Amino acid sequence: MRRSLLLSLALLGLLAACSEPLPVQETLTVGGDASAPTTLPPGKSTFYAVTIGTDPVRLDVWPTANPETADLDLVVYNEDRVPIAVADSHLYFHAPYETRIQPLGIALTPVWSVNLLPNTGTVYVEVKNQNPTATITVQAQAGVRGGPLPWSCDAPRAFDADTPGALLYLGQVDCYTYTGASGASLTLVYLGPLDVRFKVISGGEETFLERGEEYTGLEPGDLVVVYTYRNRQIGVEAGFCDTLPGCADGTATGEYLLDLN
Repeated sequence: MRRSLLLSLALLGLLAACSEPLPVQETLTVGGDASAPTTLPPGKSTFYAVTIGTDPVRLDVWPTANPETADLDLVVYNEDRVPIAVADSHLYFHAPYETRIQPLGIALTPVWSVNLLPNTGTVYVEVKNQNPTATITVQAQAGVRGGPLPWSCDAPRAFDADTPGALLYLGQVDCYTYTGASGASLTLVYLGPLDVRFKVISGGEETFLERGEEYTGLEPGDLVVVYTYRNRQIGVEAGFCDTLPGCADGTATGEYLLDLN
């Protein structure tokens, strides 16, 4: 009996520890000003809270000085404090299972970013200084995400010519319906760090292809699906856009092209 009571108390203590609120440094307002500068010694973190409503959001974190010494991780947690996205590279972000990315010596942008879909709710953003020797001062900001939203397979986008798109959100799968002439050839063009692939569904049969491979014999009504693939999982990484309408990220690592011939 005593042992059962002790086990129950231990379990309650563990649950209480798990439910401890995150130490939020500041609440960010979407479209509002950047946070106050926060200084992080090596290995230390700070947390922000932000609520994602009906607009998509881009979360940005950057060093206020000496970006060449900054080595940051940006981790997004949901309301249950479960990690849902990680940015440890300037070029893209991913699901939280992947081995940490070592930073490149030269980056296109000094900002670490994550894109979040509308109605995600309240999230908590951890910023951690991974530099083992340097103290870093950081700021954070949440803004409305520009650029295209995903094309759902419930309402695919019609296309009959070369068509650009972008994979900007974790879990994103873009769907297109071909409406052009019979017998066309299709190639997915992509240059970047993501593993972007596509499949064609025609006559009830699925053909899986990688970027650069050509599908021949495309017919009106065929469905084309574009997605990222890593570790046998779909949609576990996403990038950014710079050349499409509404995009100004400074890097185009999420952009692809459906190239018809």
